[in-house]
Amino acid sequence: MPDIRPDLSPQDQFALNLYTAARGYKFAAQILPKSSDFAPRAETMVLPTMALQAFSIELFLKSFLAKQGVTEKELSGHVLRHDLCALGNRAIAGGLSHSPALDLLIGILAEQHKKHGYRYMKSDTTYLTVSYPDVHKVLDELDGAVAAYVDVKSMLAPA
Repeated sequence: MPDIRPDLSPQDQFALNLYTAARGYKFAAQILPKSSDFAPRAETMVLPTMALQAFSIELFLKSFLAKQGVTEKELSGHVLRHDLCALGNRAIAGGLSHSPALDLLIGILAEQHKKHGYRYMKSDTTYLTVSYPDVHKVLDELDGAVAAYVDVKSMLAPA
């Protein structure tokens, strides 16, 4: 993690930590399908990749909300915890710039993410997928919108 300004408020530090974690999940979700080891194992790698995508979205949305003052206790509470729809709706109501593609991706990932379906797979569950380039574009757009709102650059110590 880059050096951060020592005078950040605890809430800004929290928002930055969430943002940094979200980027880690985003990069993992983007790099994994490009790995030469992915293709021969694609059938078993789809759900872990989707889990990374969902955690990335969750943490980007939580970073946005944390910057608005939503507390860690509320973000980890039962209402918001892993609920991409609730997080997304709250962030959008708070002014998050988003695309219809993000709404679609949240709709695809939300149910299984909330009930841990990417970790505790059931044989009778159908998992919808989206092409990786499309997902990567949506994650990059969300990253940019949240980075601008959270004002990540102003939180970093001068080099």
